[in-house]
Amino acid sequence: MPETYEDAKKDVVNFIRRINRKRKKLGLENAKYIYIIAFEEYTRPHFHLLISGGIDRDELERMWGKCDRPNTRNISPDENFLLTGLATYITQNPHGTKRWCPSKNLKKPDEPKRSYSKFRKAKVEKMAFDSSVLQAEMEKAYPGFTFLDAEVKHNGVNAAFYIYARMVKKGEKAREQSMKIICTLNLKGGCAKTTTAVSMAELLATGFKSKHGTVKPGKVLLFDNDKQGNASRLFDAYQGETESPAAAVLKNATFKGNTIRHTKIKNLDIVPCNYFMELAELEIKADTDTPQHDRYRRAFEELKNTPTFGNYDCCIIDNAPDLGMNVINALVAADEIVIPVNLDCYSLDGLEELVDQVNNVRQLNRKAHIAGVLITDYEKSDTSEAAETWLREKSGLIVFNTIIRHSKKVKDSTFYHKTPIAYSVRSGAAQGYKNFILECMGETRIPEMQKERG
Repeated sequence: MPETYEDAKKDVVNFIRRINRKRKKLGLENAKYIYIIAFEEYTRPHFHLLISGGIDRDELERMWGKCDRPNTRNISPDENFLLTGLATYITQNPHGTKRWCPSKNLKKPDEPKRSYSKFRKAKVEKMAFDSSVLQAEMEKAYPGFTFLDAEVKHNGVNAAFYIYARMVKKGEKAREQSMKIICTLNLKGGCAKTTTAVSMAELLATGFKSKHGTVKPGKVLLFDNDKQGNASRLFDAYQGETESPAAAVLKNATFKGNTIRHTKIKNLDIVPCNYFMELAELEIKADTDTPQHDRYRRAFEELKNTPTFGNYDCCIIDNAPDLGMNVINALVAADEIVIPVNLDCYSLDGLEELVDQVNNVRQLNRKAHIAGVLITDYEKSDTSEAAETWLREKSGLIVFNTIIRHSKKVKDSTFYHKTPIAYSVRSGAAQGYKNFILECMGETRIPEMQKERG
């Protein structure tokens, strides 16, 4: 490392000259760049270089040649506020421990005169925290339009809220909703999270008819977010020797690169997971230069905006029984959260903590909400009936009317790498999941289901 600021500046200027000579040989124009030299009282000077593409990253590291571990990475505008975080880092403390310099071929961006808004700051803050106020104010401000939904984002740089609302002219149909992302989540293991996730994925992909309603086939993505990889094993997609696609998505914030695998079931694809997810979590925790919590959200946004790449109607995320960085990423990306529970003391005791954690994550994703609690592996007894009564009347949570009855077919199906539906479509659990899908998708609340438990 250089000893002085002047040495550091000489190193970076010479490096840029070598890059431009290389670019000239490749028929490219001079690079666009910004370099930042940082120096503090007790450390040697070091620098960061933001430079336009055109030369492979491995080649750039070889050309540098000043140390054994140069660190290069691709930088893309973040989803929320472009490159404001990076710009803040570059420009903070300009007369203290940092100096930065741009290339002459950079174009200065146009500066907007003012940001137009129909609402005062206090009103926007109230709308950001109250969806009913948001809907009323938007429809009042835009007469002739009907409010559909909105996404609220907070800019940490200027401490302001930004609301992106979707509205449609009255009398016109809204465009078809984009892919819905549903998480199954519980901090306790053995609550049928994976069984619920794979059953939902298969039923939504294949479609079905029952006496309560019909679901048409749709294109479904199953995202295995549990390092145990049980959902991946079930669909014969588990590979334990190499980094899993799910870990790659967490690290790179993209589904590109063979991360999505087809299954034997038509319309159903999967993103497999294995124990390499643990290493991916450690790696992104050590990465302090880019946001850690929105990797999945950025990947899903890219997937939604690339129809030929994805074009999924629904994504089901099967989460691990913890709140690791991969699970936090899933919650930040989710639209709905389904909480499967067994009616035992440990499951019910952990519900309050789980809901608190979900509410904390909602500060990063205002659209996420708990769709409801799904009672699984139900066996009728005085204790289970008392526990159910408490859950429905005292917990303050939405509880689905559908109940998944206990069935030994569920355990048997795992040995054959099949879902309960594929293993025994007539089983009580399989029929229960069909009814749950209808209720979860809003087709019907199926009030008579409580009479069918047996």
